[in-house]
Amino acid sequence: MPLLRYYVICLLGLAVCNSLLLFVSEFLINANKVGNSPEEIAAFLKDASGLNKTFIGDYLGEREELSLKVMHAYADSFDFQGMKFDEAIRAFLQGFRLPGEAQKIDRIMEKFAERYCKCNPKVFSSADTAYVLAYSVILLNTDAHNPMVKNKMSAEDFIKNNHGIDNGKDVPEEYLRSLYERISRNEIKMKEVDLESQQKQAVNSNRLSGLDSILNIVVRKHGEDSNMETSDDLIRHMQEQFKEKARKTEYVL
Repeated sequence: MPLLRYYVICLLGLAVCNSLLLFVSEFLINANKVGNSPEEIAAFLKDASGLNKTFIGDYLGEREELSLKVMHAYADSFDFQGMKFDEAIRAFLQGFRLPGEAQKIDRIMEKFAERYCKCNPKVFSSADTAYVLAYSVILLNTDAHNPMVKNKMSAEDFIKNNHGIDNGKDVPEEYLRSLYERISRNEIKMKEVDLESQQKQAVNSNRLSGLDSILNIVVRKHGEDSNMETSDDLIRHMQEQFKEKARKTEYVL
């Protein structure tokens, strides 16, 4: 195994987020293996093989200036033109795992929504719509494919949950129904690195996968709330939070 790749795997497999930031900004740059621009670092994280996808997601979700610039460059490297919404999400999430921290997820998905709308300016009226719908798709994916969720969301529920998200207007029902059917049939899965990396990540059994973590954030927060027992209750609660956030989000193309 090449020495640099060995160091990369070891560092990304053992480091915490702050150490990963140090690794990206100093180790590779000083070794003249990666340029110091956000675009060059993003290209390395996207294209290099053998990297720990969980720590890439954690790094991309950080709020430090360099991490934010790298995450923006990472998202901007995708050409979503003509892609269906769920296909774009699949492509975007293939190279990393969504972090378990809500604020990190928020930053990443907000940028995804902006990028998707820039590539497809006529699909939604604003990036706010794509932002809320992206969360809704992730929640649907968890609801449909997590065996812990007993009361599954129906297509009608999904359509109802997304009522009025397009600047007060409804996304066409046919669009939402097709989206629901594709997600229900085909789970969004992150790209796995290799067996060795999977085994290393499995050691920490308390670490949630990115998609499941979103639903579990709410489950933990409302674990003692007897009024929030069904999937529908969880979805509605999350949707209200996302809609409120979307109303405060600026749309910049």
